[in-house]
Amino acid sequence: MYESDGGLVVSAGDLTGFLACEHLTRLSREVARGDRPRPTAVDPMSRLVADHGIAHEARHVQRLRDRGLSVVVIAQPGSGRDPAALHRAQAETLAAMQAGADVVHQATFYGSRAAGVTWRGHADFLLKRPDRPGALGSWSYDVADTKLARRIKVPAILQMALYGRLLTGLQGVPPELLTVVTGDQQELVFRYADAEAYARAAEERFLARLDDLALAPPYPNAHCGVCPWRETCTQRWAAEDHLSRVAFLRRDHAGALVAAGIGTLTELAGRGPDDLPDTIGRTSRERIARQATLQHAERVTGVPGYDFLPRVPGRGFELLPPPSSGDVFFDIEGDPFSGDHGLEYLWGVLDRAGEYRSFWGCTAAEEQGGFEQLVDHLTAVLAADPDAHVYHYAPYEPARLKALSARFGSRQAAVDRLLRGGALVDLYAVVRQGLQISKESYSIKKVEDFYRGHTRPVGEAVSDAGASIIAFEQWQQTGEQRLLDEIEDYNRDDCVSTRQLLDWLEGRRAELVAAGVPLGRPVDADPDPSPAAVAAEAAREALVQRLLAGVPEQPADRSAEQQAVWLLAQQLGWHARESRSEWWEHFRIRDLTPAELERETAALGALEAPVLLGVAEGRVHVAHRFPPQETKLAPGQKVEQGPPGADGRTVIAEVVALDGATGELVLSRPVDRAGDHAEGLLPRGPIAARNQQAALLALGTAVADGGLAGPEVPTAAADLLARRPPRLRPGTPLQLAGETAADRTRRLVAALDGGVLAVQGPPGAGKTYAGARAVLDLVAAGRRVAITANSHKVVGNLLDGVLRAAGEAGVPLRAVQKAPAGQRCASPAVLGTDDNATVVDLLDAGEVDVVAGSTWLLTRPDLAARLDVLVVDEAGQLSLADTLAVSAARRTWCCWATRSSCASPAGASTPTAPTSPRSST
Repeated sequence: MYESDGGLVVSAGDLTGFLACEHLTRLSREVARGDRPRPTAVDPMSRLVADHGIAHEARHVQRLRDRGLSVVVIAQPGSGRDPAALHRAQAETLAAMQAGADVVHQATFYGSRAAGVTWRGHADFLLKRPDRPGALGSWSYDVADTKLARRIKVPAILQMALYGRLLTGLQGVPPELLTVVTGDQQELVFRYADAEAYARAAEERFLARLDDLALAPPYPNAHCGVCPWRETCTQRWAAEDHLSRVAFLRRDHAGALVAAGIGTLTELAGRGPDDLPDTIGRTSRERIARQATLQHAERVTGVPGYDFLPRVPGRGFELLPPPSSGDVFFDIEGDPFSGDHGLEYLWGVLDRAGEYRSFWGCTAAEEQGGFEQLVDHLTAVLAADPDAHVYHYAPYEPARLKALSARFGSRQAAVDRLLRGGALVDLYAVVRQGLQISKESYSIKKVEDFYRGHTRPVGEAVSDAGASIIAFEQWQQTGEQRLLDEIEDYNRDDCVSTRQLLDWLEGRRAELVAAGVPLGRPVDADPDPSPAAVAAEAAREALVQRLLAGVPEQPADRSAEQQAVWLLAQQLGWHARESRSEWWEHFRIRDLTPAELERETAALGALEAPVLLGVAEGRVHVAHRFPPQETKLAPGQKVEQGPPGADGRTVIAEVVALDGATGELVLSRPVDRAGDHAEGLLPRGPIAARNQQAALLALGTAVADGGLAGPEVPTAAADLLARRPPRLRPGTPLQLAGETAADRTRRLVAALDGGVLAVQGPPGAGKTYAGARAVLDLVAAGRRVAITANSHKVVGNLLDGVLRAAGEAGVPLRAVQKAPAGQRCASPAVLGTDDNATVVDLLDAGEVDVVAGSTWLLTRPDLAARLDVLVVDEAGQLSLADTLAVSAARRTWCCWATRSSCASPAGASTPTAPTSPRSST
């Protein structure tokens, strides 16, 4: 944002900054007017992020050129703010578009005015669309941007949508697609039409606030981490005694307090829970008041203090196992910017005797070795002392163990034993669930004040995680050993601090016990899988060895059939790997407090006290309020309550009604559980994929016995594995002159004679339209059709399209969908059921033409040979293992996939080493 020729020039960054923090807009406006100087200090981490972003963009430019595309680079104005130079850059952008360049890099937009403001933008890329005519001719352009993040948030889409509006002014038509190239090289595609209305509303609000300057005061948010004004605002909050300084205070609670006349931490510290507004739940009022009181007391006395939280069985201090001489203390240093996945370059372990071991992996090639040495070391520690545990602070360490074991396909069983046996102990969970402390932050650096007598100083050497990243990046450039030594010293000190924290917590536990609080110790679970799981793994491994007998190790040495057999062998353990990862995630969420569940979209928390609605059919119905939040839980879903019931057993409830926007929930549970009130909800544990695993073993055995052409091998499965073209009736052309994509799809589906037809296209290209009508054509030809996908929602979407098409054509369609009541398609003409036997009975009676359901349904043995054609919607999100598993006696498959969904299936944990298979269909 800056003034030019008497007017204000703003950019997409100003718009996204406004949405993150309105006070940032105020500060930027003051700088533009000359009322305030711009911050002179540049945060090293912000500079590092910017440098990596530039390098990521440059790598993508090269990838585009490697694809044979012509790339025109628009030179940026030297001064950056010269209007004439910016107009020239926009003219050069338009000239490149008119010339039909495949890619325009650093496309410049300047001069579009709205509400007296000039918009300026620089899109990373404009991508030519030869199939979409506009004012340029028979082509137009879409927008693409590179983002260093590996998960895309709304501001990235908003920024591209703004560029899309500016692009529309140059080419006469809006773009169709917005593509984000993430830091791990994924290309995610979104429809411009889906974002345009939101972007327009955000732009209008931004311009209105620029005009009236009715901008909100500063409040801490995620953008603060990269904001140049961070220190300015931090000083202001300290001077104002701002409520945001109260640890874990939610912004909506702060707003309620201010509205009630409580505007500072000191004012809050003088109040009890009953003095706070009742729009905040009772439990939250107690926590807020206690936290403010503790922090204010330390501010006055200079002495850190703590309070014990009420005992909850299995939480807080009851997470501490008995100390053992073999205990070790564990910490990781990682660089999120190195490579496609980040780099965990140092794994440090300290034992009780003070011996420290470091395991390094300073390059992507070395990372796996460091990880494996670390896991082997921890395994040896626990073998030498079965009572030992591995202590760490915060969930980062176990999360990286899980992620790397899955990514490398290495040490998965060993990591599973660590997790299954409860060997990893998170002391952050003990602190958060057992104590409230007089600190704004509960980071270990702040907690150290209780057992070291001071918080760790920030000096010239590496003193925090950000500094370790910067030092490691400097080492990558210079190779200076001193930098690695400083990082190792920092890591060792973190391990020492973790050991000291455990000793301090044991002291606080003893304090509680002396006060008469009955605290238990956790009982370690059996780290070994069940005998049945061991036997199943042995059977899979034996079949893998049969399949791979004679298959060369190097891909370049394999024939097409050998590569297909190798690919099949990799799928046999897919469900076991996924189940392991899903159970890890389930237990991670189960260990969270109700307040922590609020930040998990898979769960729901923190629930306020219930209101009894009544009892019907042996179930009690209760209503809860909760902080408005995004959640994937839905009506009709069975959920697990937290905490467990009074008897220590898990309580299963059903969601009757749920509104995440208003924070309203209705639950039902058995009447004998009426007194077991929920404080949080999480999904039930993963469903065992026994049918899918059995079907894959049968397919693998058939291939091992007779090869891909064996008599028991489904044609479609063999063709998919071997990547063969679709089998069409003789004389069928792939394309006819003047034929639309939808018509071509319908014609080719009708002409299939076994095998696989893949239909791929971007969002909004009409795949659902064409697919729905292709299903109607198949039914009209006397085929029974199965529809499946990665979720009931996707299945229901296609099924609704089929029923709309049937209604338009005036033809009846008999369809059944097996799905929970709250997750079925919208069409009332579809018979919905949650009973597998009903589907079988309908097929036996010849009363259904289309069967829609998950792979759990379609891999049932009693459905084998019952259906003719399988339609897989959003095939890029369905695992190859699941697609192969549903192949029994279905000669023909039609797979629909969007361009943005073909990288990997949702939740996939298949290894991503260079020799590993893609896990998606």
